[in-house]
Amino acid sequence: TNGELWLYLMDGTKVRQELPLMNISLDWRLEAVADWNGDGSDDLLWFHPASGELWLLGLKAGKVVDSRSLFVAPKPWTLLAAVD
Repeated sequence: TNGELWLYLMDGTKVRQELPLMNISLDWRLEAVADWNGDGSDDLLWFHPASGELWLLGLKAGKVVDSRSLFVAPKPWTLLAAVD
């Protein structure tokens, strides 16, 4: 509810480690999780419905290593799916 983004590293159903990543505006939606940059760690794909912006947050070892805008979709486009 306050925009804090945390990463939970799991071992089965047990939380192994909790890591704070960043703060993010509540206007953004997490759309997909996959390894888009091929480094063996999942990345986060975010979408901002009001602006149409698609943003990639690259992760490695529990840290943000890449953060960039990918595309701004003109209205009334929406993101339907994202695949690795």
